[in-house]
Amino acid sequence: MPTVRTPPLPPALALKKQAMALDAEMIRRLRGVRRLSYRLVHEFRLTAKRQLAWWRLARPMAGKTTVRNANDRLADAARLLAPARDAYVMRRTVGRLACEAGPGDAEVAFAAATSELAAVPAGRPLKAFPALRERLIRALASDAASWRRLPVPPDTDAQVLAAVIDTYRRARRQGRRAMRRPRSANLHSWRKWVKMLIVHTELILGQHRSGLQTEIPRLVRLGSQLGRCHDLMVLDGWLAWRASSGALSSKDARRMRALLARRQERLYSRCVRLGGRLFAAKPKVFAIRLPKVAGRGV
Repeated sequence: MPTVRTPPLPPALALKKQAMALDAEMIRRLRGVRRLSYRLVHEFRLTAKRQLAWWRLARPMAGKTTVRNANDRLADAARLLAPARDAYVMRRTVGRLACEAGPGDAEVAFAAATSELAAVPAGRPLKAFPALRERLIRALASDAASWRRLPVPPDTDAQVLAAVIDTYRRARRQGRRAMRRPRSANLHSWRKWVKMLIVHTELILGQHRSGLQTEIPRLVRLGSQLGRCHDLMVLDGWLAWRASSGALSSKDARRMRALLARRQERLYSRCVRLGGRLFAAKPKVFAIRLPKVAGRGV
C-alpha cells in the first residue's frame, strides 16, 4: 500500500501540541520514581527551559500576563533543583580537570577540591523528595492547563515565525557583545539565547524542511561549549570563595584557577570561531532560510 503522509502541522498548532505532550511526559516520569536522581533533575530543568522558550513563541496568542505567569511558575520550580545541579556539575568538572592536570601539585589541589565538594549539601532539596515532587508536578500540571486553554487563531503562524527571527537577532546581538567583552554575564546571556534559538528552530524544522537543517548540530555544539564555559566560571567563583574563607589553601586555589583560566581561554576561542560563522548572516537572510508555511496566513 502507498504510504500516506500526514501534512505538517502549522507552527502555532505544533507548538501547543508539543508543549502539552512534554508536560504530560515529565509528569509521568516524576510519578514513576521514588527518589530524585541527577538524571531526573537534568530532565526536569531541560523541560522547564524548553517550555520557557516555547512560551516566548506563544506570546502573540497568550498575551504578556499569561506568559509572565508561566515563566515565573516554571523558573521557580527549576530553581528548587539548582543547588543539586550546580554541585553535581562542579564535582564532574573538577574530576575532568584533575585528569587533565596530570600528576603533580595541581592533581593534589584538585583532590582537595573534590573532597571539599563532596561535603556540599547538594541534596538538601532532595531529602524531602515526596513534597518536592508534588510541587514540581503541580507546576507542570498548571503549565499544561495554560497550554490547553491557549487559543490558536489562524493568523498567529506569521507571528510565531517572526518571534523565531527575533530570537536569532537577539542571539546574534548577544554573541557580538560576548565576543567584545567576554564576561560571565555576557557569555551566560549568549548561551541562553543560543539555546532558545535551538528550541525554536527545532520546532519549525520538525514540521517543515528548510535550508537551516544543517545549522542545528552546529548550534547545539556552540550551546554545549558556552555551557562548559559557564560551568568553569561557576567553579572559578566557588574556588575563590572557598579560598577566601580558608577552606582551601590560597596556593591550591591559585593553581586550580590558573588551569581553569587556560581551559576557559581555549573554549572561548572555539565559541568565537563557531559563533562568528553561525551568526555571520543578518536576520533578514536568516528569515529567507526559514520554511514557507502555507495555509494559515503565513
